[in-house]
Amino acid sequence: YSGSMAAMSMVGYVLGLGDRHLDNILIDFSSGDIVHIDYNVCFDKGQRLKVPEIVPFRLTQTLETALGLTGTEGVFRANCEAVMNVLQKNKSTLLMLLEVFVWDPLVEWTRGDIHDEAAVGGEERKGMELAVSLSLFASRVQEIRVPLQ
Repeated sequence: YSGSMAAMSMVGYVLGLGDRHLDNILIDFSSGDIVHIDYNVCFDKGQRLKVPEIVPFRLTQTLETALGLTGTEGVFRANCEAVMNVLQKNKSTLLMLLEVFVWDPLVEWTRGDIHDEAAVGGEERKGMELAVSLSLFASRVQEIRVPLQ
């Protein structure tokens, strides 16, 4: 449980995954692994909601209690650090994989609303979306370099 919670929390943080609540987190009762579902609010889209999400990842009291005696300072923390190191070492591969989302016409993640949709043309809009997404991801990679407190 602690290992999968750490992995999903750190990957969710890097992806800017929002809308995390217990209806969007599944648990495998035989292994204890958790899996996040419903990735509609990603790439920091949650910060543009009517009630902005400001936490880097969701770790409720219920989820923390399930980590056991050591809580966030035991296996969970060690796994968070390990996951962040792996993500940092493989940032170019990760960027390449995430670039697909910028160009996917079925994914609308750049706006939390529909303001001035017609004001920006197709190719110009795609270029702006690419620049924004790469900038957001570059800032996340920079944040990864800071050791977990």
